Amino acid sequence: MSTRDLSTFVRNPNVSTEREKMMEHWLCYQIYEACFARHLLPLIYTTEYDRGGFDLAVGIGNTLREFQLKVLAYRGKTPGWDISYPLLWPKIDDLEAYGIIPEGNAYSGRMGGVIMMEVSTDALHLTKVDLYYCDIGVLAFRHLRGRKEDRAASKLYRLFQRLLELHRASAKGQIKVSKSCFVKVESVAALLSLAGFLLDQMTPFHWRMRSSIRPLLMHRDYDARQPGEHWFTKAELEHEFDRICSIQ
Repeated sequence: MSTRDLSTFVRNPNVSTEREKMMEHWLCYQIYEACFARHLLPLIYTTEYDRGGFDLAVGIGNTLREFQLKVLAYRGKTPGWDISYPLLWPKIDDLEAYGIIPEGNAYSGRMGGVIMMEVSTDALHLTKVDLYYCDIGVLAFRHLRGRKEDRAASKLYRLFQRLLELHRASAKGQIKVSKSCFVKVESVAALLSLAGFLLDQMTPFHWRMRSSIRPLLMHRDYDARQPGEHWFTKAELEHEFDRICSIQ
C-alpha cells in the first residue's frame, strides 16, 4: 500500500488538523442534506481559531448548538479525548433540571456537544463514516438507563453533578471523555435530533430529558404527578432515545 494513499493520511497523527478540516466539510454537507430534505434551512458557523472548545455551531430555527469535532480512523486506538467541560456544561437556568446542584460560583455553560466521526477509507475514497455523539443529555440519559455499557457515561455525569470535584478532576478546563461515553447514531439527522433540533414533529429529546431527570432521580411515582406537571417514564425515554438513534 502506498504511503500517500487516503487510508494512510487519516491515520497519520501529523496531519490531524487537515484530517479534521476534511471531515468538517463532509459533516457540513451532511447537515445541509439532512435539513434540506426536511425543508429546513440551517445556518452553520465555523470558528476562525480554537477558542471556546468548539469547532462548529449549527442553528436551525430558534435552536443553536455548538459542537467540538473529533476524527478517529476505523479501529483507531484513541481511548478518549480532553474536552472543554464548559462546552458540555448546561446553561445556568438548566442546571437543576439536569440534576446538577450549583456549588460555589456556578456559571452558564455552552450546552454543546461532541461529534466523533470514525472513518473508513480505501486508497482514494471515504468508504464509511460512523457517527457518535455525546452531550449532557446523553450522559444523563445513560446514567438513568444504567446498563453495563453506560458505566463510563454514568461516572462522568455524576462528576458533572459535583462542580467542585469536576474542577479538581479537570486540567485547564478540560475533562477526559472516553469513547465509551459516546452513543452511535445512524445518520446526521439522528445526531441533530439527539442534540435537540426539531427535525420532525416529535417533542425534542432534550426537552423530554429536561423535564424528567429530577423526578426520575428522586424515584417519583409517575401516577402521583401534580396537576399540570408532565414528565416521562424511563421506559418512554428509552423508547424515544432508540427511535432517534435509528433515524436514517
